[in-house]
Amino acid sequence: MNRSLRRRAARLGRFGLAGTCSVVTLLGTSPAAGAASTVTEFKLPANANPIGIAVGPDHNLWFTEYGDSRIGRMADDGSIRQFDLPAGTAPFDVTAGPTDDVWITDPDNNAVVALAPNGTARTFAVPTAHAHPTDITLGPDHALWFTEAGDNNADPIVRPAVGRLDPGTGRVTEYTAGITANSRPGSIAPGPDGALWFTEPAASANRIGRIDPTSGAVTEMPVPTTASVPQGIAAGPDGALWFTELLGNQIGRVDPSDGTVTEYSGLTSGSRPTGITLGPDHALWFTESSTDQIGRIDPMTGHVNEYNGLSANSGPSDIVTGPDGSLRFTEEAGNRIGSFNLAGLPGATGATGARGTDGANGANGATGAKGATGATGATGATGSTGATGAAGTAGAAGARGEKGDRGQRGTSGRSPKFCTGQLGTVLC
Repeated sequence: MNRSLRRRAARLGRFGLAGTCSVVTLLGTSPAAGAASTVTEFKLPANANPIGIAVGPDHNLWFTEYGDSRIGRMADDGSIRQFDLPAGTAPFDVTAGPTDDVWITDPDNNAVVALAPNGTARTFAVPTAHAHPTDITLGPDHALWFTEAGDNNADPIVRPAVGRLDPGTGRVTEYTAGITANSRPGSIAPGPDGALWFTEPAASANRIGRIDPTSGAVTEMPVPTTASVPQGIAAGPDGALWFTELLGNQIGRVDPSDGTVTEYSGLTSGSRPTGITLGPDHALWFTESSTDQIGRIDPMTGHVNEYNGLSANSGPSDIVTGPDGSLRFTEEAGNRIGSFNLAGLPGATGATGARGTDGANGANGATGAKGATGATGATGATGSTGATGAAGTAGAAGARGEKGDRGQRGTSGRSPKFCTGQLGTVLC
C-alpha cells in the first residue's frame, strides 16, 4: 500500500534522540500583478506527499511531507523552507505547541516529534506499540493531544486511544476507556467547552468522540448516516463542532450542550470532503478530495458553496486559515500547497459587507424621513415635499445605506456554485 493510501487508511482507520535538521529553501513567485487569481498553487519536490498543515507559533505555515521525511515552512510570500527530520521519520500531522516548537505525529515509528526553531528534533515514543499516532492538536491544558488509530493486525490487537503528551516532562498518557474498539480515531480539535473532540471514522464506529482533558472521560455521539466515515473536525463560530463525512458526502454539526448531530447536504456527488477549518469570514471551509474543490458552509443557514480552480487530480486534504487571511491547504495527490484567496471571490465584498447590513439599517431609517423612500434619489426628492431640504439630506443618508444593502445581498449569496478563479500555478 503506498503512503497516500496508507494515510487514507489511517484516517479510516520519554525523550528520544535529538538531531539537527538540514534546510532547503524553495522560492515561490506570486501571480502577475493585477491578476484576478483565486487559487495559487506552490509545487513541492517530487514525492513530498504533503498531508497535515497548521499555523506555527512563528505565524508561518507548517506542513508535513510524509513521502520524504521533511517538514516544510511557508511564509506569506510563498517562499518555502524545508527541514529534514531524523532518518526514517514519516511525518503525518503537525500543530503549534505552547512554546516555539512545532509538534508532529510519526505513525510509522509510533512517536511524536518536536521541532525547535533552531532545527533540533526531539522524538517522544508512544508507550503502546503499534498505536499509530495520527492527528495532533494543542489542548486547553497546554499539552499536546493526539489520536491513536490502533492496529487490528497486531497480535494482540491494539485498541484505539487518545494520547496526551506533557511538553514539559515528555510524559505520554494514553486513554482507551470509553472509545469504541476498532473505531480508528482520526482528526482531533479543541472544542469551545474545554474538551477535545475527535472523529471515529471506521464503519463499525461512525462516531464523534469527546474527551475531558481533566478526567479523561470519553463520550461518543453516533453520526446519523450509516458508514459516513467522519473525517476532519473543527470548532465553529456558533459554539458547535463541525466535521466532514468522507463517504456520507455531507457536513456534520454536533452541539456540545446535548450531543445532537445535524447533517447538511448540498455537496457535489462523490466529492469526499476531508479537512475542515474555520475561515476568516466566520464560515466553515473544507476540502473535497475527489472533485478537487474547496467548499464553504454557512453555519447560520447550512448553505453550501463550492469552488474549483485547483489543478486536476490534486486531492486537496487538510486546510487551515493562514496568517494573511487566505485559506491554505495541502494537495496530497498533486504534491503542492494551495492558497485560496477569499478577496478574489465575487461574494467576498458581500462577506465583509455584512457590515453593509448596518448601512441597510440606516436606509430603513431614512425611509422614515420620507425623503429616503427610494435611496435611488428621485423618490427621495418627491418624498421631500413636506421636509424640503432636510428630507433631501435624509435621502442622502439613505443612499449610503443602499450601498450597504448591496453588500448585504452579497452576503446572502456569497458566490455562485462552482465559482472559478483564474488558476495561478507557481513553480518553485
